[in-house]
Amino acid sequence: MDLRLDDEQKGIVDAVRTLCARTAGPQRARTEPDRTDRQTLQRLDEAGFLDVAQGGGARDHLAAVLITEQAAQSLVMAPVGARALVAVYAGIENPPPAIGLALGGRSHVRFGADVDAVLMLDQDEVRLLGPDDLKAEPVASRLAFPLARVTARPGKGLLLPAGSAARMTRAWRTLLAAEAGAAMIGAIEIARQHVSVRMQFGKPIGSLQAVQHRLAEAHVKAQGSIWLALRAAWHLDSELETALAAAYASAAALAVFDSVHQVVGAIGFTREFDLHLWSMRLPVLAAELGGPRAHAAAASAANWPGHPAPAAAG
Repeated sequence: MDLRLDDEQKGIVDAVRTLCARTAGPQRARTEPDRTDRQTLQRLDEAGFLDVAQGGGARDHLAAVLITEQAAQSLVMAPVGARALVAVYAGIENPPPAIGLALGGRSHVRFGADVDAVLMLDQDEVRLLGPDDLKAEPVASRLAFPLARVTARPGKGLLLPAGSAARMTRAWRTLLAAEAGAAMIGAIEIARQHVSVRMQFGKPIGSLQAVQHRLAEAHVKAQGSIWLALRAAWHLDSELETALAAAYASAAALAVFDSVHQVVGAIGFTREFDLHLWSMRLPVLAAELGGPRAHAAAASAANWPGHPAPAAAG
């Protein structure tokens, strides 16, 4: 696979970046952190960006991931990838704009209190739940996503056809790898700007080799997560490719979180400093679908079928 973007793909990225810049960004994320950005989501929908995966081909899936990544880099506070990739790939016809993704009959869901529907993955079944099919309780959190505890009402929702669970899982893993990579890029850039002007012992701390190496390693992890997400999008029917992307990105997210906060110091945990807008997304994304060990176990099972997979948790 050639991972270089062609002119059409570059045009998609530029168009999404321009669209998101009008209504999203740090100011919106600071002032309305607990509300879904319906305005940007509607603009993306009207422009057709949420339907690019409808064609069902590898290029269509790749375009959906590029849109998801760019929306995340633009700090769009909305479940763009859940609608653009996961819902479409799972087989939902005419999905609503705002969709939450849930694991199990009772779970914490990003944007869960302010979505049109929830796709709930419960073992080998997927149900599409409307507002009347679930109970959503907002959860107080210092993390960068609005969270809600979503509980499915017994027997409610639309049961999707057999095979939807595996499809949803693969698309969700690809989505979280793309979002994590984008959040890492944003966090690293804020940290880079800070260390270039923060003076210590008469010189910027960014001139210290230890700081440079820490951020360089973080940048490699972020870029690796994005490229693996794009590769997974191209091979969205592959359990191995999608699990590897999620395993790498979720582990990288935790490592990059530590690195950016270590180099900027205590200011990184203040609301006055914008690092948290990106970095506090990373623990949430790293924990989705069971976290790094669950993804690694899935990759192991896909690569060596018939062999017992390592424990996914514990």
